[in-house]
Amino acid sequence: MGDVVHSADDLRFVGRQFDRPQHTAAQMRAFVVDELGKLGAPWGDNGVGQQFGTKFVESMSDLTRLLGDMSGGLSEIGSDFGRMAAKVEYVEEHQSK
Repeated sequence: MGDVVHSADDLRFVGRQFDRPQHTAAQMRAFVVDELGKLGAPWGDNGVGQQFGTKFVESMSDLTRLLGDMSGGLSEIGSDFGRMAAKVEYVEEHQSK
């Protein structure tokens, strides 16, 4: 088994490891919204085109929501490690008195 993270500095370090993937997910979401949103309605007026358009819009909405949730979740996890670090410091300070 791995080592248990137990110092405030270690907890902050672990929390910062979520920054890059959180940022990447946020950038991906922005790309989907900005770039794919520019496409407008690239489908035809016939039945196949309309069917594609419906699925495209639904899929884009799902992907946008997923990437937003992922970015928010990763940010929250990183922040949780920061809060744990603060609690560890608080306990260490008050135990030494």
